[in-house]
Amino acid sequence: MLFFRRAVSYRHSIKHTLSCLLYAGAVVVSTTVLLPLSAQNAQPVPQNETDLIGYADFLFQEKEYYRAVTAYKSYLYYYSGGQYTDHAYIQVGRSYMSGDRLQDAVDYWQNADTGITLKPDSQKRVQIYLTLSYLDLEREKPYSNGGDLRMDQNDFSQRDFHTFAERFNAGQAQIQDKYKSPWLAGGLSAVLPGAGSAYNGRYIEAAYVFVLTSVFLYATFDSERRGEKGYVPVFAFFTIAFYGGGIYAAVNSTHRYNDRLHTDFLDEQRRRYRIFYDAR
Repeated sequence: MLFFRRAVSYRHSIKHTLSCLLYAGAVVVSTTVLLPLSAQNAQPVPQNETDLIGYADFLFQEKEYYRAVTAYKSYLYYYSGGQYTDHAYIQVGRSYMSGDRLQDAVDYWQNADTGITLKPDSQKRVQIYLTLSYLDLEREKPYSNGGDLRMDQNDFSQRDFHTFAERFNAGQAQIQDKYKSPWLAGGLSAVLPGAGSAYNGRYIEAAYVFVLTSVFLYATFDSERRGEKGYVPVFAFFTIAFYGGGIYAAVNSTHRYNDRLHTDFLDEQRRRYRIFYDAR
């Protein structure tokens, strides 16, 4: 009985000691690891609007776009109407675009705080960015009517903006004329293996598809003619695989070709008008 009581007492003592050790360990970790990390990650709050906008621009240049959005919005909250209001307003949307958050960019350009009064040049830039965001999302352009960019009877319908809009739409129409049809590419490959790839200018790919499909098709019929029944399904499988793969490759390469034309056009417009990579 005495032995049992001592065992119970020792068990409680050990349990209490372990609890104390765990508590002490938690305190040590929190004071030596967590607090220094939190202090290291904490950023000082800029004391004036120049420092705040400079900090936001620094985040944008460092490609920390999510944090840049917060910094620019902080400026608009604390210094609405300040000397950098237009810049901060534009940079919020540009940060969304640069961070590949195109849907957020579209929503921002459309629904951003209307209580902020922007200069006419900044208002036009908002509409240009909105147009580019829509194009990047493969959406139908807003403010479009019959293929011409229209500004719905407001201050944005100025001559210089219409000059950009006309050139932008004309260039868009030109690249659309250069687009190739995925249906035609797939149809050509269905009739003659490799023809769709040749239509897209991928002649080496076309040669591979044609030769491999033809070789396995011949092997299938030759095995059937020789009575080698075991080889027929094997060669037939590879024939169908290369035939179907040729159709898929032709359609896919057509989409890539069209996407490349579209992307090159947008990049050219951004460089020409300094829309996306404009310097401060």
